[in-house]
Amino acid sequence: MKKLIPLILTLGLLLSLSACVGNTSKDSSDPVSENSSSSNLSSQEESSEPTSSEADSSEGVSSEEVSSEGPASSKEESSSAPVSSETPVSSEKAPEVSSAPSEPEAPQQIELALSDTALTLEAGQTTQVLLESNVSGVQYNAQAENGIGIQLDGNVLTVRITEQSSSGKITLTASKADCLSATVVIHVTVEEPSSQPEEQVSLSADQQSILDSVNAERAAMGLSSLRVSSELTGYAQTRAQECDALEKSGQEYGHYRPDGSSWSTVIPGYYSWAGENLSRSEGAWADDIMAAWMDSPGHRANILSSEAEEIGIGIYTSDTGITYWTQLFRKP
Repeated sequence: MKKLIPLILTLGLLLSLSACVGNTSKDSSDPVSENSSSSNLSSQEESSEPTSSEADSSEGVSSEEVSSEGPASSKEESSSAPVSSETPVSSEKAPEVSSAPSEPEAPQQIELALSDTALTLEAGQTTQVLLESNVSGVQYNAQAENGIGIQLDGNVLTVRITEQSSSGKITLTASKADCLSATVVIHVTVEEPSSQPEEQVSLSADQQSILDSVNAERAAMGLSSLRVSSELTGYAQTRAQECDALEKSGQEYGHYRPDGSSWSTVIPGYYSWAGENLSRSEGAWADDIMAAWMDSPGHRANILSSEAEEIGIGIYTSDTGITYWTQLFRKP
């Protein structure tokens, strides 16, 4: 009996070993496996789209390799999803289209308008023409032919016809920087003066004496005689009275007017040259005044000026007993 017990124990150990071996063979023959590789295989069959972890492992990129390349850009991060081979993504930028250069602005054309472009005048007549332009700040220029007298003051053109003038034209130009200039022509017709008797001017004995002395002095120098003008004589008479007014106000008489303006403002309109002689005396005669003027270089120059064509003579005796003498000379 004691001998049987070890045998039974031995047989029990053998049976246990046999059961362990059978479990191993049964597990290997079972088609359903629980290892991780078969589980991954099954999930790939159920889903055709790989997960991000599977994509990394299939590409064989380790975490060390990613870190060695540096941080990925946003474009690289978004490209981790599979891209179809039918629609390749190009990294090239679209060519930039440069805009065509703008054309420079054309210069503005100046337009010049005149109040009159055809004038008909006689010798001794004067008229004015107004100039207007569509551009501000333009520069006007005028040129005349055939002895036609012109004077340009701002946008006012004064035209005067003398005995030496003949029919012709005046060319006007308006110009300004960065603008196209404009040119306009004024046609001037000079007519023969209508036959009128020579102007008769009533002169006092002293006025006539001065006129005769002036023309005698001019004739001695080979100069033409001056014609007396009733208009200038009236202005000369005004200047003689103004000299009296200046002295009565405590001022010295001279070549200025009581309002402070120049003596020349007494002659209105256009003229190419003018001169004035003044004198004052107490009880002197006309011959004495002429002698004093001829002894003065400035007064003598006016009397013998080649520019002078007309003369006006003024004589005024104040209630103070002082007489003022004036001569006005003009070239129209």
